[in-house]
Amino acid sequence: MPPFLPPLADPTNVNPSLAAERALVSFNVESLSQFLHGADLHKKRSIRALLEQDPVFSNADKPFLSRERQYVRSLEKFAKLVDLRK
Repeated sequence: MPPFLPPLADPTNVNPSLAAERALVSFNVESLSQFLHGADLHKKRSIRALLEQDPVFSNADKPFLSRERQYVRSLEKFAKLVDLRK
């Protein structure tokens, strides 16, 4: 078993054909994001960036954790969210 699983969405490793198709869009992607997510888009991105930097929220080792350790990890995440909310 590998000791580490890569994240599901690695923005630096995009399939070349997918990148080519994305380059052909006829609309502004940022405008569409604003439309779909509303005025909170900047806030959502800031929160996501903050959470991605914190190792408590990493799921890289989740497949290798026991059920008990997964439960403890969930409690750690919840406690961290409560601390961040303050």
